[in-house]
This record gives sequence, structure tokens and C-alpha cells, in this order.
Amino acid sequence: MSVNIEIKSIRILIVLLGLILFSDISHSQTYFSKRYDVFNSGKASFSNDLVETDIGYIVSFNSQAIITQYGGIGFLIVDSLGDILNTVLYEDSSCTIQTGYPGSFIKLDNDSLYASIATKMKWIPEGRYDRGWLLSMDTNMDTIWTKTYSDEPPHDTSIMFRSFRRLNDGGYIVIGLLNPISGNGIFRIGMFRLDSIGNLLWERRFGSGNVDFQPFDVSTTSDGGFIIGAAYQPRGGPSAQDNDQLLIKTDSLGFTEWQLLFGNPVCYEQYAVVDAAMDGNIQVRAEYSDTCWGWSEWKARIYFLKIRNDKSIVWEKEYGFSKTLLVTSKVKTISNGDIVGTGWYRNSSFNGSRMVSWIILTDSSGNEKWYREYILLQGNHSDNYLNNVLHTCDNGYAACGWALPLSPDTGTQDSWVLKVDSLGCESPGNCWVGQEEIWVKDFTPQKPFVVYPNPATDKLTIEFHTNTKGADIKLYSLCMQLLSSTQIDPNIESIELDVGHLERGVYLLSVEVPRNAPIVDKIIKR
Repeated sequence: MSVNIEIKSIRILIVLLGLILFSDISHSQTYFSKRYDVFNSGKASFSNDLVETDIGYIVSFNSQAIITQYGGIGFLIVDSLGDILNTVLYEDSSCTIQTGYPGSFIKLDNDSLYASIATKMKWIPEGRYDRGWLLSMDTNMDTIWTKTYSDEPPHDTSIMFRSFRRLNDGGYIVIGLLNPISGNGIFRIGMFRLDSIGNLLWERRFGSGNVDFQPFDVSTTSDGGFIIGAAYQPRGGPSAQDNDQLLIKTDSLGFTEWQLLFGNPVCYEQYAVVDAAMDGNIQVRAEYSDTCWGWSEWKARIYFLKIRNDKSIVWEKEYGFSKTLLVTSKVKTISNGDIVGTGWYRNSSFNGSRMVSWIILTDSSGNEKWYREYILLQGNHSDNYLNNVLHTCDNGYAACGWALPLSPDTGTQDSWVLKVDSLGCESPGNCWVGQEEIWVKDFTPQKPFVVYPNPATDKLTIEFHTNTKGADIKLYSLCMQLLSSTQIDPNIESIELDVGHLERGVYLLSVEVPRNAPIVDKIIKR
């Protein structure tokens, strides 16, 4: 009987390893971190959004004027390794064009249709007149149609489009900033419901009192309504500490159902970013301030919340240690319910001070899976910003933003695109793991053990929640060569493997409990 069980286990292991290897072959991980000087023009640019295509990615960017005297927007079409295939630029000889915040460029139902929002900004004697702009585009980023949105006569209010979502009926929900043309008024939030060809169906306005209401993000909710992520910024208060993160929940017609201020009630904070969670709730990202130094110098932690449609909180969690000027730029729920977010903070822990970007991945309950930090420019004073992140078809992640060089780095501010693997690693041998990384041990009935650290340098720990049967632990190369085999006795809850002698790269760890199929994990040795 024991021989048959062993043969069966070997067969199962071979099948599992084969599936993993086949998956790696058919969906191999790609890596790159590239900086783009658009048209080699030496003009500053930055990116807020990217989408994945069959051949790679399309990156939206803002640029200083290249053809006209006014700045414009454009799209980089790159392959899966980040090499440019084409660049499309939109400029206007009468005004500056600027995209919205992260969430202003989306792929529609297939790879042949895309949409983007932007703002046309024109200087007039009374001040600056801003109009919202919606573009429908094909796979080459050529416009199918565009529409411009302004206020009613006498045209005294500017509209800056910030973020939008495609709706099930093919239409759009857009949020924008409303501001008097003179620039001397109070900021308000505008919500615009459009049909599939951009016709305005209705418009709503949010905000009251001597308070600036600044919109940043919008998402649909599972009850057919909408959620706005915004900033609440009182004027004339004692200090900038009054700034709070704000959520506004509406029904399907845009009428307010509730508002919620959250975070540290006595410290400065930025704004809320939102997404629809897979379980029907609302996923929110923010910062939680730990110091109250003012808008130019504060310390905060990454802060995630999940909120029900009735305003009650499912869970809220803070991550890591306080970091100076920490900002969480975007949050997204991926198809398995996990939550990925990105942003940046000011790092002054060395001989210099620069912005460092990060990506964090949690499960649907907010338990952290990994946290990584990234830089493109190595100079001690250069800045590295990631604005948006997406889950890719090879189970990795792509992010975009910009890099600002200061001596000894050279050049202009340029768009930056980063592609990492499923663990957030920049390559199999390059995976940042810092002392400030917070890691949550996540045991499940299907997988009653955890493996850490991963990536590993010298030692690898396999820890069980409970171990009543013992286990057989084997380490393989990707070519299925057995490198080590260790048996752990019942009631021993952890074992340490020496991996210091291994070459850098990816390995397969098999953990088999008697009378159960083996569970295989990918391990990175750095």
C-alpha cells in the first residue's frame, strides 16, 4: 500500500509541476523598467494610466508643447517588453490639453475600442476657461469621435474632467472639478452621466459651505449607484490639518445618499480613491496620518478600507511604518478578489532625499501578501513616481508614472513604465525586501503552511499552522531536478532549509502531507 501511495504521489507531483511549467511557458513572465522621452523632444512628460493589449500596453501621457505652444496629451503603444511601436500626440493650437487623474484612460469591451477623458484649458481675459473632453478611439489611438463639455451660458464656470468609468449600458459616469473662471471661488464636484456616444443625460453638483470639495476618483457600486473619492478642504481654518478624505455615495441618478469623512480626524490627509470589490462592497485606499506637520511635510501609513453600500465598515487596516509625504495614488480589485495599490513617499534615510514608489498586494480581507519599493533613477535627489497599476495576463503587474532627474541623473522629466512578476519582483534575481515590509501569515485549510522569506537569501522557513501528520518537503529546480528532500515529523510546526548555496533564480518547493496531494510553491533565491 505504501508503494502505491508513493507512486501516486509522484504522479500527482509530476502533473502539478508540469502544469506549473506549462503555465510558465505559455504565459512567461516579462520584466522591464523604461523611461520615455517622447519623440526624443527633451520635453517633460508624465503618465497616469496604462492598459494591456494583445501585443503589449498603451500608455497615456501628458507632455509639454512639442508642435504648438500649448501642452498636449498622447499615447505610447509599446510591446510586451516596453519597446515603442507607435506614438500618437494630440495638441491644439488654441489651448492646453491635459488628461485627468489615474482612471482617465480605459479599454472598452475589446482591444479595438478605447476611451479617454481630458481637459481643454484656454486662457481668456476673465481667467482660464476649462472644458471637459471625451475621446473615443480605435486600436491605433485614432479618434472615432470626440465631444467637449462646458457649462451653460454665460460660461462662468470651468470644468476639469478627473476620472470616469464605463457602465453596463455602454455609457459613462464622469467626475470633474468645478471652479469659477476667475479662479477665486470655492471648488465643487461635478458628476456627469453620459450615454454611449457621449451625450449628456444628467449632471449633479456636490459641495457646500466654505470648503473646497476636490474630486479624484469614481466607481460604480453593486446597488446600481456610484461612489466618489474626494478631498474635503475647509478654507479659513486654523491650519491645513483640517483636510480630510471624503466619500460621497449616490443612487443611480446621482443623488446623495451619504457622505463619510475618515482617517485621522486631527491631521492632514490627501484624498480617497475607490473601486468596486468582488464581494459587492466598496474598496477604498487612502493614507492614515500619524503626524500633523501640515500639507508640505507629514507622515502617514498606507490605509485600506472596505465599506458596505450602507456606509458601515467591513474592515480597515493600516500597513507598514509612517513615511514622509506618503501618497497612495490608485487602488484596484483584481479578478480573484485581491487588492493592488501603488503610490510613493519621500525617502530621506540616506545621503539625499528622493521620492520612492511602491506597490502593495493584499487579499480580499486586507491581509498583506507583499510590498515592494521601486526606483528608476538612482541619484540621491531624483524622484520616482508610480501613479497607476494593473494586473496583467501573465499574472504579473504593470505600473506607470514618471521620473524626475536631478544631478547626477540627466535629462528631463519623463514617463516611466514598470513591469514586474506576480511577486512584484523586477527580475528573478532582483526583488526588493526591506525591513519595513509587513507580512501577514495567511493559513488556509487548503494550504495550512506558509513559506518565508520569499525571495530568500540564506534560509527558507516552512511554518505550519498545525502539523498532526508530518510532511515531506522537496526542493526542485525549474527543470524538475530534485535538489533536496526533507521529512518533518508530526507536531513539528516549522523547519528551516539552507538555500544560501543555490544560484539566484526561481525554484519549486513541494510540501506533501500524508494522503494529500502535494502543494507546490514558487521560490525565488536572490
